[in-house]
Amino acid sequence: DVIAITSSPQIRRLLEVVGEKGLENELAAGWKRTRVASVGPVVSDALKAIGVEVAAQPASGFHLKPLVTAIVRLYAP
Repeated sequence: DVIAITSSPQIRRLLEVVGEKGLENELAAGWKRTRVASVGPVVSDALKAIGVEVAAQPASGFHLKPLVTAIVRLYAP
């Protein structure tokens, strides 16, 4: 499984909702079993700041098509 994160506000909102629902442990477990793809370095830095390992990120062109390409490469044999 993989989750694609495309913006820092997306991370902040996820953390807000998780906090409101008291699901911090479930989110932490989910991060550990799910590969995380980041659209670019700003998002990767935000993920790393909360202890999330980034498995895929485009080398350049930080928008959707390069992100999808990076995810495909992550799963390529």
